[in-house]
Amino acid sequence: TVFKQKLHSTMSSETEDPETRKLFDKIKAWISEDYNPKLAQACEDFYKEEEFDADGIRGDINDCDYPDGDACALIDELSDNKGKDVLSTDQDKIKFAKALKDAINGIERPKKEVPTLKDLKGLNFTLSKSDPRKAGKVITEQCPGLFEEKDEESFKYVLAYGVKNNIPLLQWLVDTYLRYKINQKYGRGISEFNTTDFGNQYEFFKNPVCAKSKDKLRSVIASFWKRLVPEIQLKPPMSFVDDDINKFVEYYSAMADAINIMLNENENQMAPCQIDLWVIPKNSVSNLDDDGDSDGEEEEAGDGDQGNIDMIGNLEYRLKEDKDSFSYEKFEDIDLAGTRLSRFLSQHIVAKINNQRSQRLIIYVDRRDPSQTDKMKGKYFKDNYGQNDEEGKWDNDQLYRERKTTKKTWKDTIYIVQSSDTKFSELKTQYSAETSFWASSKCLLPRSKSCPSEKRTKMDPYFGARSDLNGYQFCLSWHIDSVDVIKTYWYHNAWGTRFFPIDAYKLWPMYFKKVHNGKKEQEVKKDNKTKLMKMRQVIDPGFEKWYELTVGKDDKGERDLVRQDWIQV
Repeated sequence: TVFKQKLHSTMSSETEDPETRKLFDKIKAWISEDYNPKLAQACEDFYKEEEFDADGIRGDINDCDYPDGDACALIDELSDNKGKDVLSTDQDKIKFAKALKDAINGIERPKKEVPTLKDLKGLNFTLSKSDPRKAGKVITEQCPGLFEEKDEESFKYVLAYGVKNNIPLLQWLVDTYLRYKINQKYGRGISEFNTTDFGNQYEFFKNPVCAKSKDKLRSVIASFWKRLVPEIQLKPPMSFVDDDINKFVEYYSAMADAINIMLNENENQMAPCQIDLWVIPKNSVSNLDDDGDSDGEEEEAGDGDQGNIDMIGNLEYRLKEDKDSFSYEKFEDIDLAGTRLSRFLSQHIVAKINNQRSQRLIIYVDRRDPSQTDKMKGKYFKDNYGQNDEEGKWDNDQLYRERKTTKKTWKDTIYIVQSSDTKFSELKTQYSAETSFWASSKCLLPRSKSCPSEKRTKMDPYFGARSDLNGYQFCLSWHIDSVDVIKTYWYHNAWGTRFFPIDAYKLWPMYFKKVHNGKKEQEVKKDNKTKLMKMRQVIDPGFEKWYELTVGKDDKGERDLVRQDWIQV
């Protein structure tokens, strides 16, 4: 039957009609969400290899009737090869066949429900003995090495509480603490704030509903810092970003716009997904060496300069050296802004995702001087960033002085990168929110095999958000659940935080090199600030409601997640 159908349904391997392409896109979007992107791609590969046209694909799928009726050529092939783990029984095949039929016949997938709470009374923190174990099993399978000790009780229990109540409880607790901490600075000018202060003030911990679980709920926040990404430090950093703050704002807003464009045009073929945007500054300077605008005069080399060695070196050399672990596309001489930059990003991200949902991409924007980085390849890494150079080729003090004094005239280079390891490139069907943090904390940049200082281990093969890389780490991460739920995080100096648009002009200046001889913070331009003010500050109704329900009002009667008087600066 399959052989006859194939003969009847052949198509030229050199052409692909639009109708067939649409079927492939529908199948891949549906199977990516219900199963995984690799299995979705295997569906397209099979039909292409066997030269099925649109009618043949429809017949193969719609005519199948497991277990006693006609077979499906695609399912039979997958069950023997790439899909044998998920298509081992008749029930598996029946379920898969239904997914294929729903995909090609235009069945509307039920919209994913946004997790939210009406009130706190419905929360249920009563667990069976197996609930924490099951939650721990899922997270350790998706995030190997997350727990050093066998018993991380609070982490597993709080994950299980979240599953029980169908909410991302751990993420909401951590995000509440982070935004509450930042709001202390915005509303009261308080920079020193910790989990003990939060535990004493947080109204939710005083609510009877969590009385028996309070200790676990309180301790899990500190456990999150230890296991995933440490919390933001609201004070001048050890290293300042030596670059134009407005360029970083423009890349952030362009990516936010690009994501909105992609979701409005292709939500069903994109979300959920994760995009990590790392804007690599042209230079980084030590806190002890922040002298503001340079006068261009020769400076004395000092030991402090060694702290600002460029540890990243040549990006393409790193990627080629580890070509089995990462694929990438490189775009040179990028000098775009606004809508043109947003369209550029959305166009190339869509092409990379290729209608497969649940993907994670990494995007590098390299703003460093190519006259330096073009030379920072094999020997630079072998000599430990030039520090062990016996031939006198590398003078890191001189390179550092050049980065500080040279005005940027070159254009940026953008890389769109994806890991070949599915742990870091795909969101699993039952993924938890913590998996996205773990991926960013573990995998942003390949370690060089040539560099003595960059030793790889099985559990730590790459640089991630926990590595400050001498101040060059500046990464924004979008966790995109749907058009209605988009969460943004900012990683810098080996810590991270939930990020809102107003933070770009209220927080970022503290972390950038000052101007006017080190006396004044950089300012975000009026046009950029106006755009940030107009952006939706929170695209996460579930978290907004949670914050409202659990924080309570302050002594001014306020409890807003983002107050209007903070936005209008």
